[in-house]
Amino acid sequence: MATKGNPIMVLAGIERRSKTSSELLSRLNNYGRAFQTLVNSKDAKLIVFVTYVRKSTEVELQHKFEYLEICSVKIKTWRLLRQSRLLLRLIKCQGKGSHLLIAGDPIFGFLISLLVKLQSRVRHSIQVQFHGDIYLRPQSIKAKEYFRWMMARIQFDIADSTRVVSEHQSKKLFEISNGKSKEIVIGCVPIDPIYFSADLTKPRVSIGFIGRLHVERGVEMLREIVACLLSRHSNIQIHIIGDGPEKGSLEQQFRNEAALGKISFLGWLTKEAVIQELETMKILISTAPREGYGLAIREAVLAGVQVVANSSHGANFALRDFPEHVTLYHDSESAIFAIESILETRVSIPATIRARKLQLEKDKHGIETLVRSWS
Repeated sequence: MATKGNPIMVLAGIERRSKTSSELLSRLNNYGRAFQTLVNSKDAKLIVFVTYVRKSTEVELQHKFEYLEICSVKIKTWRLLRQSRLLLRLIKCQGKGSHLLIAGDPIFGFLISLLVKLQSRVRHSIQVQFHGDIYLRPQSIKAKEYFRWMMARIQFDIADSTRVVSEHQSKKLFEISNGKSKEIVIGCVPIDPIYFSADLTKPRVSIGFIGRLHVERGVEMLREIVACLLSRHSNIQIHIIGDGPEKGSLEQQFRNEAALGKISFLGWLTKEAVIQELETMKILISTAPREGYGLAIREAVLAGVQVVANSSHGANFALRDFPEHVTLYHDSESAIFAIESILETRVSIPATIRARKLQLEKDKHGIETLVRSWS
């Protein structure tokens, strides 16, 4: 795909996301730096069209990220037509030529990009991104899941290119397209550098879970595993990190154990607080039945944590990359067996250092592959 202008990332409702604006834009800044290096021009920047940002955030954005050109719009995300016109105006200010519009989120970012493409006389291109396999037909008939699936399939059909984060996603999308010529780019999500500096020498005292507490993340499996561990080990400490619709029912179910200090519900934590938890965590339980890249799994591995993960595509790729850190299970019984077999082991610092080196190489390759698709 060829574009004459700088790529434009379209992000809607950035401060309503689970990750902070600064954390997300820091990652994009790395992409912008790689893009500038690729085209060998200091004028080349990743333009970020951001909707719904506060004034305090806007000031920070303009000064902190040198490889990004931040264009913030303080209007609500559902005013799509208004936002598309503002984006068109921005594109015209960039000069003549076509641009690659990167849908930074799967709903509003895509719709704004599509409206711009339809309204413009210049043939702009659209790149969509799938970090998870939301393009697979949902097993339930819940309206939200069905709508998300339909939107994903529409995006894939309309987009000029699609960015995914793992090989199995690329293969599945190729099957969905029935072998038609569709540009699919594999660019894994790079790990924040702070995870590579986690202390590997602290005592490991807890078993943890990190993620949104809802059905799609395998919360029922988590219930079974936690209940069994609490009944079989009197001195165990379990730390649940994350919020979600199932958090209240989990807290109610394990109210007595929480009172005894055997289980702690920590809610949403900052990145720095998560790293502190990982530094004293022996085992991370991952219960997601479907996983695109397994970001939390890899972050835990880099902190020296052993991961016991539900056997999904993403977890299988993590096992391939980090066989000394990842163990897979298929049901709660095999999960308990894996956890109990790891409880008495120690952190292998040499193995974790090897994992960090491999991840750095994968991150560098993933960023370079992604930005090459922009030029």
